[in-house]
Amino acid sequence: MKKKYELLLIISSFLILITASILSLFMTPTEGTILPYPQYTVPFFNFLCAALCLSVLFFKNKNLIEYLILAIQSFSTTITGYETLGAFLFTALFLLLFCNGFFKTKLKRKIFSLMLAWFIICLSVLAFGIYRFILQIVTTLFFFSFFVFIYNKLSNHLSIFLPTKISTSVVLPKPGEELILSNYGLTERQVSMVKDYLEKQSSYTQLGNKYNISPSTVKKDMQKVFTLLGVRDLKNLHILLLQYIVK
Repeated sequence: MKKKYELLLIISSFLILITASILSLFMTPTEGTILPYPQYTVPFFNFLCAALCLSVLFFKNKNLIEYLILAIQSFSTTITGYETLGAFLFTALFLLLFCNGFFKTKLKRKIFSLMLAWFIICLSVLAFGIYRFILQIVTTLFFFSFFVFIYNKLSNHLSIFLPTKISTSVVLPKPGEELILSNYGLTERQVSMVKDYLEKQSSYTQLGNKYNISPSTVKKDMQKVFTLLGVRDLKNLHILLLQYIVK
């Protein structure tokens, strides 16, 4: 089911990008853009992102390509007069990075760097007037606020699926804090397998192949983790650990 939704997103993204690419060949570039030769560079950026969108189907490391597409489009749409769309695409990039765990380390530095880069890009909107620049800043703030609101609302709804029976033998940190697995009596292999599962959603067979052990041995190791943390299976383990910065 997850792959079907991903495929739908890829197809719809390609369609909008290829449509924008073709239309940009016939549309007059927005006046005031700081992009040189917009009649050529705008179609180039659009065709490039459309090609990158298709390439997602053939590469395992999709995240980097998705980040690149959103970064290019948020930049190019902003400096060519479609700054509201640019603000939406930038906040979408921010949200995707958040969902993929990009901010689990060096949080303040990464947020500051991204926001500084975006502010510099927003300065290009001054070419359209100070009022458009001000609108761009508050629009970006609105999109961020909206995504945070939706995230908080979803968190509250999904909290009913969190494991309710946590082992009394361990005391877990508060949600959002670091959870250092090695501090809970887990072996180095168990810690590595848990991290591999969180990062790649690896199956028992895949974990067994990586660590040169049988799937049944993997199950025994993971069962110890389940018992320690008070969850029933991999799904519940995943839900539980999503609350923490796992190390």
